[in-house]
Amino acid sequence: MICRKMLQLVVGVPLFMYLIVGCSAITTTSVPVEPTTIPRIESSTPIPPKPTPEAGPQHIVDLVEQVLITVGVRGAGIDTLTIQIQSNTDDPLKIEIPSGTYFVADIASSQNMVIRYSVTLPIKPHEALEKKVDAACANLHRDQPGEKDTFSIRRAPEQPELSKLMTELDSAGVDFNIEQAAVWIVTDDATYVDLGILVGGIGFSSRTINENVAVRAMLLVEQAGIDLPRRAIWKDRELLATHVTEPDLITWLGDRGVTGAGTLAAPAIPISIIKSFESKTTPNPGAVFSPLTFTDGLDENFRPLNPGKVFQKPVGHLYVLFSCDGMTAGSQWTALWYRGRELVHYETKPWDGGSGGYGYTDWNPSPELWIAGTYVVQIFIGEQFQIDGEFLIED
Repeated sequence: MICRKMLQLVVGVPLFMYLIVGCSAITTTSVPVEPTTIPRIESSTPIPPKPTPEAGPQHIVDLVEQVLITVGVRGAGIDTLTIQIQSNTDDPLKIEIPSGTYFVADIASSQNMVIRYSVTLPIKPHEALEKKVDAACANLHRDQPGEKDTFSIRRAPEQPELSKLMTELDSAGVDFNIEQAAVWIVTDDATYVDLGILVGGIGFSSRTINENVAVRAMLLVEQAGIDLPRRAIWKDRELLATHVTEPDLITWLGDRGVTGAGTLAAPAIPISIIKSFESKTTPNPGAVFSPLTFTDGLDENFRPLNPGKVFQKPVGHLYVLFSCDGMTAGSQWTALWYRGRELVHYETKPWDGGSGGYGYTDWNPSPELWIAGTYVVQIFIGEQFQIDGEFLIED
């Protein structure tokens, strides 16, 4: 007899495979059973594949070292670098270029560069991209980089103080000329005269780092935890203070014991201009000047065509005429043009006339540089103030 225990039916499998025989084994004949079909339940919403976790930003130097990207860097002026990146991977990447990332010029005569603001660049698998990034020059006395200059990448500069400064600048939100001044104060121990190398305007004839800019840069250097009094520019603080006009800078200087901050007690020539004097001839301290005359034109005998003290925009070429006596030939004379308390133009040169006669100083900028306001022109012989006068530009 066949003992059947635990008879089970499994879909699609013959019954004979599930016979459990007890007592003694005997021969039996198996009967195949047709498989039973279980209906499939279709889902109306497809189940998406599990996403691959996206990698976070990775430092550009790390990605280069892992050969996940190939990078080329070219110069693009004093405030920019051009970075070309080629992805070498099947995965998307986020390339991090932190502020303070350092780029060493392949030609020793060109300036090295340092990144001013952190930037993250997404790049697709095997994509090539080109990006201009904000940078500052890190060598005051070297050549400005051009498109033919190439660079290698360093994670950070060799000067720890420059890394500290770039962290401060990354969040400061100040203009480029302030950032560049601060960088040169740290990298080259620049004085205020040294900072005059950065020029702009029409014909690149005027310095862009004035007294306010220089003192703002000094403040940022201090805020970065750098010992400012050990820097050469700290020796210029008294002279800078007399030309500072921004209230927070006046307060900052005053808190550090700098006298005269915000008070232009007497007309004075900025130290950067004094350093540019050509003449070694001692001027006559007894020279005298007439009051100044302002005009927008001269006749063939250098007489004013339309003298006045109020000029309507648009304004073109303006002249300031004077007569003088007791001048020493070859002595240095200087004219400073201020709008409010901002020095907008100056000229300084050896006197090439006789002991008496007529002279003038003039300015012919692009019309948009004539901003409405009160202008003051000051005349000096050597470093001695002689005469001043003011005129008004109206819209």
